[in-house]
Amino acid sequence: MSIETATPPDTLAWRRPPPEETVRRVLERRPLLGLTRLADITHLDRIGVPVVLAVRPQARYLSVDAGKGMTLALARASAAMLACLGATFQN
Repeated sequence: MSIETATPPDTLAWRRPPPEETVRRVLERRPLLGLTRLADITHLDRIGVPVVLAVRPQARYLSVDAGKGMTLALARASAAMLACLGATFQN
């Protein structure tokens, strides 16, 4: 099969769990992670790429992580996982 005839799979079909479930799981652990909010800042730019900030004000290194994605749900999941990564790295 050549590259020209290959059809890409559904871009969200391989993601398990779905991004909404990922965010739900992270938000259950907010106090442990020091996560205070997820803020949609997509409207601050003209490009329109969904961007969500994860805010951890008590962090020792980075207190804000920016998650980007093709959809708002993917950007929220990205920001949530970056907050998990930062909290794990710092502790």
